[in-house]
Amino acid sequence: MSDTAKRNALNRVYLKNHILRVDVIGDQTQETVEDMGRQLTDHIVQLRKAGQKVLLLDNVQKIGRTDMQAVRAVAILGRILDYDRAAMVGDGSAPMRTGINLLLRTIRRSSIQYFSNLKDAETWLREFN
Repeated sequence: MSDTAKRNALNRVYLKNHILRVDVIGDQTQETVEDMGRQLTDHIVQLRKAGQKVLLLDNVQKIGRTDMQAVRAVAILGRILDYDRAAMVGDGSAPMRTGINLLLRTIRRSSIQYFSNLKDAETWLREFN
């Protein structure tokens, strides 16, 4: 990852309470998204080896600017990652809601939904059997 990308994106990928979480923080590029994708894949492989379901919470409340290559990379990851259920959490603003809903339409998976708060997203994820 380039120094600029590292400086502008403070993303975190981690497992907490049986939910694979992504905190997307700062400006995003194709490179930062692909880096998160590699981290997610590593976690997913470990969860599947352990026979566990994969519940993914993608928190974009603190996202900065994104370019079109980053958006395309997110759409690709949304289609190819091996998760059972995924929730994207935004700030609830109309522009974010609209942008994420358009992105979700391109992903075309019924197992991913948008939420405007973490609590509702976590509840929906935990309802998965």
